[in-house]
Amino acid sequence: MKQLIRLETSNKTTKYQQIVNAVTTSIRQGKLKKGDHIFSINELSDEFLLSRDT
Repeated sequence: MKQLIRLETSNKTTKYQQIVNAVTTSIRQGKLKKGDHIFSINELSDEFLLSRDT
């Protein structure tokens, strides 16, 4: 999995929104392109110790 997301615990932005922002920014900057594998819900929840519902 590409390391595209860094969650900031001190950030007032929700974890969900931080993930959305990171993916959106990566697409705009060309780091993520059509056909790239990013991560599954299970990978995200394991990597960041999040609930799958996040």
